[in-house]
Amino acid sequence: MDDSGFFSVQVLSMALMVFGLTIVPIGSTEVKDAKENPARERGFILNLRNHWFTIRKFGPLWFNLNSTQPHPEVVSPIYLGMLLKQLQIDGYSVFVIKGDLPQTQADGLAITLAGRCNLVLFFFFSLFSND
Repeated sequence: MDDSGFFSVQVLSMALMVFGLTIVPIGSTEVKDAKENPARERGFILNLRNHWFTIRKFGPLWFNLNSTQPHPEVVSPIYLGMLLKQLQIDGYSVFVIKGDLPQTQADGLAITLAGRCNLVLFFFFSLFSND
């Protein structure tokens, strides 16, 4: 960590090892599948200059947890790949989080939210079905 509070990737990597997690650059052959099918992963850590943030899966839903945004943003699995590509074009370094992320209260809330969204979508589409 430097005087501004910025953590290097090496410091972050060592801190994550305590939890049995590692980070691998998305361009690495070790995580080739993550680049092709990012929704199969559990999370990503991104960095641009002195700013770090994560895009993480809670339950069945993906969230962009960028602190520069006013609130967490739900990210669809299809949009996830496009978002990661665009962030790389914008200069972000993207790292794949490998290992078992711990279960959190957010996982349970995401499962509830996804269930409610599915119920609303089911009701909405049933209004317009021809059956």
